[in-house]
Amino acid sequence: RGSCRIEKATADGKPIVLRSCDEGSIIGEISFVEGGTTSASVVAESSEVDVYAITRSFLEDAFESHPDLPCRFYKFLASLLAGRLRTKKNVDQVRHPALDLDETADKAFRSRFDID
Repeated sequence: RGSCRIEKATADGKPIVLRSCDEGSIIGEISFVEGGTTSASVVAESSEVDVYAITRSFLEDAFESHPDLPCRFYKFLASLLAGRLRTKKNVDQVRHPALDLDETADKAFRSRFDID
């Protein structure tokens, strides 16, 4: 129930919206995979938002109990992130200069991942 948006602050502290999320959206997967801090903020857009969290310890227990689960879980995450990259590639006008890599890093990234 509810909706939210994913925001990231620019260098001057102004937030820009990276994407909107509706019911059933999966968020927080980048910080989960990287095991570090969050890369963006989640802001509720409706007065009530239901959020369900999967803790790392719960997942580790599930992986131990179901040996086939880690492969399926990470394959799902890879597919989710790949879909977002494809969408980002197709909707390049969403890019904001404040979030762009410098030109050299951008070219290297695009070359490495075969992005035009």
